[in-house]
Amino acid sequence: MGDFKAHHRCWEPDLPLHLTNTSGRALFQLILDSPRLSLLSPPGLPTRYHPHTGATSVLDLFLGDPAFSAMTVTTGPYMGSDHLPLLASFPALTARPHPGCLPRWKLTPSGWPLFQAALHHPPDLSSLPLEDAAASLSTFLEDA
Repeated sequence: MGDFKAHHRCWEPDLPLHLTNTSGRALFQLILDSPRLSLLSPPGLPTRYHPHTGATSVLDLFLGDPAFSAMTVTTGPYMGSDHLPLLASFPALTARPHPGCLPRWKLTPSGWPLFQAALHHPPDLSSLPLEDAAASLSTFLEDA
């Protein structure tokens, strides 16, 4: 992401052809030649406003791996610069369980009464150094 100062019709569709610059052609060629690089910001998203004329241009671009193509890129609010910030929003992903790896819980009460009874008689940890107390507590809980 950044201000590439690169003008090209790929990301600035209304740009007259003669205003495509060297940086724009080089960046466009780099994107074409790189299978792991894609333009992620939408074409025509104005990111710079000329302070005197109000004319817009697309100078700030979001480039990245095509795997991120589901993200949405928008401009943020005016923050005192002639450039607007780019904001990237990623869709919420829901975790999909892998076949054969579903979580399983043992819900039978067989060990629960013994565990509860053991908790009524915890070890005295007050006189032990911190590391020893932690180890004793861990052992107590594992054995309970």
